[in-house]
Amino acid sequence: AVKWFTRAAEQDYPRAQQLLAECYENGYGVEQSQERAVDCYRQAHEQGYPPSTCALGVCYEFGDGVEMSKEQAVMLYRQAAERGNATAQCNLGYCYYRGIGVEEDDAQAFEWFTKAAERGSSRAIHLMGECYDNGYGVEQDEAKAADCYQRAAQRGYVPALCSLGLCYELGTGVGEDKEKAADLYRQAAERGHARAQCNLGFFYYHGIAVEEDDEEAFQWFKKAADQNYPRALFFLGECYENGYGVEKDEKKAVELYNRAHQGGHSDGTCSLGLCYEEAIGVRKDVKMALSLYMKAADKGNARAMYHLARCYEQGIGVKRDPDRALELYTRSADKGYKKSREALERLKGGGGDKPKRRRWLK
Repeated sequence: AVKWFTRAAEQDYPRAQQLLAECYENGYGVEQSQERAVDCYRQAHEQGYPPSTCALGVCYEFGDGVEMSKEQAVMLYRQAAERGNATAQCNLGYCYYRGIGVEEDDAQAFEWFTKAAERGSSRAIHLMGECYDNGYGVEQDEAKAADCYQRAAQRGYVPALCSLGLCYELGTGVGEDKEKAADLYRQAAERGHARAQCNLGFFYYHGIAVEEDDEEAFQWFKKAADQNYPRALFFLGECYENGYGVEKDEKKAVELYNRAHQGGHSDGTCSLGLCYEEAIGVRKDVKMALSLYMKAADKGNARAMYHLARCYEQGIGVKRDPDRALELYTRSADKGYKKSREALERLKGGGGDKPKRRRWLK
């Protein structure tokens, strides 16, 4: 293949230059070289070949073989997008969606996703679903979101299988069907999708539509955690902390909670705080615990608000402040955190029911 692509590329045939670039990029039939790939993409781009213009944009977006430049990537995506390249249209939409190299603009994102979807981009169809799901750049419509996920899933787009599974799990845009959700999660999980692996693990963790099985849950959490999926890192930490499906290892739990925290997962941040407060797998450090609770609470984590309120109520590492405690308990309770509702009842003299232990909410 490389031999024939090279012969055609030497005659300035842009499709051959594109395919030769892909060979260099992936090491197909030739020694891998990202720099050679960029050269080939650039040659085809200079001849006005939209797929190569888009591919060169990807190189600039991620700094593969060139100095990273998000702005240059956007410019190249736009050039290819305006010439009808579906991948570039989707990529340009995603840049607007996330504010990559341009100011975040959900309306522009949705417009470009729509153009790409009309040209058959499965990823764009899925991202349109996300826009409908959350009301990004378009009026929120859960039924349309589910329809987009369904369309993308039927085209074999793995992330859409997981998103559709979540619709069936929660009954958003479709009728609630936990068994269907489990099946969709499994399909995506077996194809290596980290979010689906974590969701399937969660089903085994709590016996949702499948028989509860901590060992099976652990294995799926681990697969997702191996891809640095923050939520899975958190649940894997719980498994190690409590010995669910694996031998108990508190130090390993702390390591995983810290990785989840670094990945921005607020439950991981809160659990890491608990480890520091209670000397679980790490030396006791109440100040560190408080700092972590505050960080998680600032992200709206109800469990962290509860523990921070508890510290203010009891004077743990901080001066007692009943008013601050009451405020935090109230905010946490408003988010549905049961322990905070019980704390409010206690503070008001209502007593409340005896708390039920739930292993995933420490």
